[in-house]
Amino acid sequence: KKKIIIKIIKKKGIQIWWDLNKKKILGINSDDYFKVKDILDVWFDSGTTHYSIIKKKKEYNNKISDLYIEGTDQYRGWFMSSLITSNIINGIAPYKNVIAHGFTIDKKKKKCIMLFSLSV
Repeated sequence: KKKIIIKIIKKKGIQIWWDLNKKKILGINSDDYFKVKDILDVWFDSGTTHYSIIKKKKEYNNKISDLYIEGTDQYRGWFMSSLITSNIINGIAPYKNVIAHGFTIDKKKKKCIMLFSLSV
């Protein structure tokens, strides 16, 4: 299914999301899913999980995360939106520790990412 969506987006552009027919992609199981159309911003939405999940769910007892693990290419994205929004809401970072990791590269020194299904 993922490859079908990637092909459609490559051919028609990312805006095709609004017109996609989920039955054509998912088939008989399409009624088990719904298309989300109310994402404010992917970095903002993911960056506020410290509030929407950790702070709001009783089982987490209002604690902050012990660890954030992030690739060095994501500092500008959810990592920063998480840090900024947590400081605004709570006055502290949403984590106790941070680990930044590097990447696996291929022979051409191109970063291996799941989108291209590269393996080592």
